[in-house]
Amino acid sequence: MVQRSLYPGRAMHVFVAVMVFFLFAYPVLCKADSYEDARYAIRNKDFKRATHLLEDLASQGHKDAQYQLAAMYRAGQGVAQDHSKAAHWYLKAAQQGHVKAQYNLGVLYEHGWGVDKNTGVARNWYEKAGQQGHSLAQEKLTDKEDRKKDEILADDANEEISIQDRLHRAALKGDYELAKALLEKGVTVDARDGYGATALIKASEQGHTDLVRLLLQEHADSNLMDNYGDTALLRAANSGHSDILKLLVNANARLNYADANGNTPLMIAARSGDLSATRILLSNRAKLNLKNTKGWTALNFASSGGHTKIEQLLVSRGAVASSVSRPDKVDLDARLKQRAANQSQAMPVLVEAAWREQKEAIKALLEQKVDVNVRDSERHTALSRAAWRGYEEIVQDLITAGARVNTADHEGKTPLMLASSSGHDRVVYLLLLAGANVNQRSEAGLTALDAAIKQGHSGVVNILLKRGADIGKSKAESRNALIWSARNNDLAMVKRLLGSDACIDCVDKHGRSALWYAADQGHAGLLKLLLVSKAAVNQADKDGFTALHRAAVHGHETVVSSLLEYAADSDAVTASGNTPLMLAAIAGKRMVVGHLLASGVKIDIKNHEGNTALMLAAQWGRKAIVEQLLASQADPGLRNRKREQAATLATTAGHEEIAKLLAEQDDSGFWLLKGF
Repeated sequence: MVQRSLYPGRAMHVFVAVMVFFLFAYPVLCKADSYEDARYAIRNKDFKRATHLLEDLASQGHKDAQYQLAAMYRAGQGVAQDHSKAAHWYLKAAQQGHVKAQYNLGVLYEHGWGVDKNTGVARNWYEKAGQQGHSLAQEKLTDKEDRKKDEILADDANEEISIQDRLHRAALKGDYELAKALLEKGVTVDARDGYGATALIKASEQGHTDLVRLLLQEHADSNLMDNYGDTALLRAANSGHSDILKLLVNANARLNYADANGNTPLMIAARSGDLSATRILLSNRAKLNLKNTKGWTALNFASSGGHTKIEQLLVSRGAVASSVSRPDKVDLDARLKQRAANQSQAMPVLVEAAWREQKEAIKALLEQKVDVNVRDSERHTALSRAAWRGYEEIVQDLITAGARVNTADHEGKTPLMLASSSGHDRVVYLLLLAGANVNQRSEAGLTALDAAIKQGHSGVVNILLKRGADIGKSKAESRNALIWSARNNDLAMVKRLLGSDACIDCVDKHGRSALWYAADQGHAGLLKLLLVSKAAVNQADKDGFTALHRAAVHGHETVVSSLLEYAADSDAVTASGNTPLMLAAIAGKRMVVGHLLASGVKIDIKNHEGNTALMLAAQWGRKAIVEQLLASQADPGLRNRKREQAATLATTAGHEEIAKLLAEQDDSGFWLLKGF
């Protein structure tokens, strides 16, 4: 008799459950086992087996395997480096929501590695990764203003001038970012130059509105005078910058302060026909009927200049004209006695008249046969002062009267150099026609061409080159023309100079070339031009720093990418034995570290102290970079000359979390390749 089951339905249920397990769960477990086998193979550096396992899993849609395989192809880890295959598998994993695959796919699209470069697509993948909390993706998308400020200061640190002079230069050029960075660093906002001028005075004269606003926000004193008695308000009025004049008035600048000739801002505005400035000054109750040293009022200036609207406006406000007319001649003796009373402002009358663009006074003095080559306390002549400020008519009158065109000031600068530095192309042309020496040098070795290039005045450069300026001999403290242009990020000038056979690989006294400076300062477009023009990519300065070293330490990702594309030596060492990877690790530049790792650098190379990039990252507390390096098979068990491991260095520096991480990896003898 056959015994029947008490639970006839249960056996069938068990059978069905087992079959479901084998149909669905078992393949998943097998995949999991296969992936673990691949991980184990990677740990033991059996990359051939790992690749075989990962390819099989990736083709079945395993997103972790797809990502792992992509990372291997990108790094060339156990397989031939192939960015196209990396992009293929990153895409597969990214489409399944793999956050690291999304980020790395963005990197490939950003730089055009294995795919057509597309910043829009790159940003899309960064956004997807960022939404999942990927810190590097979020960093790509966030404002990089703080990093920019650091780089500005780092770039500027190469200049061999005082930090106060850098602020004055920024004021002249309107370099808002540099000025802001310097002020945040603690530079004195009211520091004076050799002529007593402040940054505010210079920016006001040059018309740099945003910079004036910044300086005023930093509590710059709007009423300070330079050695010639000019304030920022007087300079702004004289230069016709009514928007700046309004800012200064709102900052409590003295409306009625007069210059050395007794001219107030209102008189200056009336003289030049600046209706907007006149209205601003009148609306703020500037005094109408003050007189200058010649007895003239603002109304006299408006009437004399034929500025009818200003004349009518002044009259409507109650202005009256003085009956004193302007003298035909200047009382030279009286003015000299007046100047002798204040030696700090002592300046021959002819020189002062040229500085202040007093055309009629100049003509009267020249008729009196005064010494046309008389000098002031800084050895400037009337010609050099007029050339410096670009007063074309006065320059012509002085040259006609016999002014010497090659006379130099206390710094060895000629009128041509001063006009070139200030960008006054017409004055430059007049001086050259009068016989100015185009290749004469200042005491610092600066020529007129150097001065024009340094300040970015391309029109002046063209004139000087046509008149025989020698690019090959044009130097300032061993820097050639191309180097100045590279430091100024003047792409048009660099193109022009390269077309004139400028020395592309010439170096300054530090051994630094145009390419070196472009890389150091992050000028990506200019650097690419130099690379295309076959600049020496691996040329090192006297300390052994190449362009790649400098780009790496500052975190200039695009520059690093371009240099690697043009075969920059990613394992080049400085005089201390440091590689670009080491410097990027120390500086905490994660993006650059990623690019260098992808290029196939020797990850465990040691510097002269026996430290590897991993040791240095650990010592400096760069956890994210430590993880990057471990992910790329950096060896945590190596020791430096003092027999210290990376974990020891981290502990000594107080980075316990990093020390623990390193100790764990050293104990296991591996770190799974997991990318970044």
